[in-house]
Amino acid sequence: MATLIAEATNLGLSRMAEVCGAGSRRALLRMQTWHMREETFRAALASLTDAIHAEPLSAWFGDGWRVSADGQAFYLGGPGEAGGAVNAHYGRDAIVKIYTTITGRQAPLHDKVISGTAGEAIHSMDGILGHESSVDIAALHVDGGGVSDIVFAVMHLLGLSFEPRIPRLSDRKL
Repeated sequence: MATLIAEATNLGLSRMAEVCGAGSRRALLRMQTWHMREETFRAALASLTDAIHAEPLSAWFGDGWRVSADGQAFYLGGPGEAGGAVNAHYGRDAIVKIYTTITGRQAPLHDKVISGTAGEAIHSMDGILGHESSVDIAALHVDGGGVSDIVFAVMHLLGLSFEPRIPRLSDRKL
């Protein structure tokens, strides 16, 4: 738990070992190396999502077969023009986006860190195809950033409903 909190709060293993006394930095590093990987986080997120969907109270939010995906921008704290991670929509500072997919019952389904300049459309597919929970998805909602002709086509081929909020629909040609 100490290793997980150190990673989540950006405290660092050395400082966490000093503060909590749960183990040495070496012990925390061993825990991080052996157990904290993308696949273990993905499995933990799937367990959390399944547990939320199993709760009777979550049914008040809907049936859970619709999902929504959107990106959130996080500033990196420094000039990023040389690194190419500057998105003019967010200003001149470097950013990354965390693209999150949640179910209709407000359960987290999938998270992915993407570049600040990356298009969100293709990453909207990751949330519905790359999760490990038992949630049966039938529809995907995205904003204008998650819309592309490719996503329309792939969703149709998968037999899923794609329900985007398309800005300036009259300007688009599909």
